[in-house]
Amino acid sequence: MEIVKEGRWVKIEEYRQIYQAVGYERGCGLSFPCDKDGHVNLQELQKPTLENWYKAQAGVEFEFEGVVDCSYEYYEHPVGQCECGARVSLRGDSMGELDCPKCGRVYNIFGQELSGFTQAWIGANADGEFYEDY
Repeated sequence: MEIVKEGRWVKIEEYRQIYQAVGYERGCGLSFPCDKDGHVNLQELQKPTLENWYKAQAGVEFEFEGVVDCSYEYYEHPVGQCECGARVSLRGDSMGELDCPKCGRVYNIFGQELSGFTQAWIGANADGEFYEDY
C-alpha cells in the first residue's frame, strides 16, 4: 500500500461573541462567530442571525459577556492506496485492523498488508461487534 496522504493534526481557531439573555438562567442567550479581537463579519451572517445580532447590540434583552475562544483540534487520519486502486482511511477503529472496501485486503493502521485478523478473538468489543475463532 502506498500512503497517499499523511495523517496530521488540524487546529481550527474559532471565537464567538457571547450574550447572556437578561432575566434567564445562565447559558441562555446568543453567540456570534468573530475573530479573536471580537470583530463580527456582518456580511457572513444570514438574515435571521443578523437580526439577532442587532438585538444583542441594543443591550436591552441581552448583556455582552465577552469573546470566548472555541478553538479545537482534530486528527485527519492517513490515507493509503490499496493494490486494487481504492483509497483506504488508515483509522484504528477495528482493533487496529481494517479492510479495503473494494477488494477485502486487510491492512494495519500503518498500511502494512495482513493475512486477515491476526488474533482470533471471542466476545464483543466496545462497539458490540462479535468475533469468533477462525
